[in-house]
Amino acid sequence: NIVSSVYFMYDPEFDFLAPGIFGAIREIEYTNKIRKDFDEQMKYYYMGFYIPDCQKSVYKGEYSPSELLCPITYTWVPLEKIKEKIKAEQY
Repeated sequence: NIVSSVYFMYDPEFDFLAPGIFGAIREIEYTNKIRKDFDEQMKYYYMGFYIPDCQKSVYKGEYSPSELLCPITYTWVPLEKIKEKIKAEQY
């Protein structure tokens, strides 16, 4: 029920091309196509780890709805609900 993202190489020199954003948009389109054409149960797109202080992954927090897996309770929590708390904590 999930499509997992392909990881792109990151080089600050090519930041203006926004390869992570471009890739995410294409993968979201692909997930929607699979759901429409082949499998109605295909509901989720997994972008990989979200690390708020890492330039290579911070763009992932700009998509919604987004959920993070709590490392303590192993439940999915809406990112918007905990975004500020994550910034304050050191994980």
